[in-house]
Amino acid sequence: MAVAFVSSFAHLAVEGNELFAGNERLKAVIASWEDRAARINALDFTWSGEESQKGRVDSSPLKKASTARPDVAFGYKTRLILDHKSRVLLDYEGKRWSPEKADYVESRTVTAFNGTVRIDYFPSGEKFPSAHITQQDKALKAGRHVRALPLRMAFRATDANLGVFDPKKLATSHLKGQVGAVRCDILKHGADEIWVDPARDYIPMRWYEKRGGVTLWFIDIDYIFDKRHGWIPSEWKIVSLTDAGQIIDSIPGLVTEYTINAPVADACFQIDFRPGTWVQNYITNERYIQRESGAKRVIPDGEYDGTNYETILRTDSPGQWSVSWLRIGGGLLAIVVISALLRLWRRVSGKSAQKLPTA
Repeated sequence: MAVAFVSSFAHLAVEGNELFAGNERLKAVIASWEDRAARINALDFTWSGEESQKGRVDSSPLKKASTARPDVAFGYKTRLILDHKSRVLLDYEGKRWSPEKADYVESRTVTAFNGTVRIDYFPSGEKFPSAHITQQDKALKAGRHVRALPLRMAFRATDANLGVFDPKKLATSHLKGQVGAVRCDILKHGADEIWVDPARDYIPMRWYEKRGGVTLWFIDIDYIFDKRHGWIPSEWKIVSLTDAGQIIDSIPGLVTEYTINAPVADACFQIDFRPGTWVQNYITNERYIQRESGAKRVIPDGEYDGTNYETILRTDSPGQWSVSWLRIGGGLLAIVVISALLRLWRRVSGKSAQKLPTA
């Protein structure tokens, strides 16, 4: 039976006995968030959980018929790395809906910003492995994914690239709320509500994203205390809702390992494409398939018709010599050169023998 998820929490928001101290209290909240972001300049978190999605009808303007998705639950694993150079890695392993197969398939997506460009890599879950390399202006927002929201809320709340909240939209409120034994202050962010714990550096504990007074997303975060780094997110739930407050999707997360402010190797942000990966480089305007030798099988405009990936994979670009023919040609050239040198040597040797004195 469907349950209205938000209703059990909404009554906890009650009028406080004291008004917020206006801008001074808001300044304290933002200062606390910015201080935590400055102290936690690098992090590496891995978390997992069982994601669940309610059944729905998958409609596409390109398809004449709609496909009914069933209810599904599956395990997933995600890793987020941020470092002091503003480099980002977000690696997700789970499942995705495949309209072609009308089923959920194993999927992995990796997004990396290496300080210069952004790479979105899809090694599985698609028709074939693919990757996109994009400009730096888009690269700076790598990691802005709903799955990373709890960590972004905790450590990059107002960051220009990875932040969740716009300081200009924040406002104090006279409302307070209760999360377990914790009495929270409630901030307004446009139509949204952010529940923070004033006793623990205003850590964000709950966020209601609302449109027209209706909650669309709900995020709840639990923390543990780290002696060196303070309050650290340890567990959370991300829930999307219908207009009636019924659960559509639920993504609980449990942190399994983390490191903070440790050096991050450059290799963490470098992605090696497996052979057969279709690469679209929007910076150099290249399109090619990565081969085992590291060579690029260039794909001219108009060659791919949506069905001939395997043919392109096995052949060489039109108008180009294949690697095998180059090797054969190189081998034949070597034979010719060696034969010519051998004939020259024999001719010179023969002449020298004719000049030798007889007994």
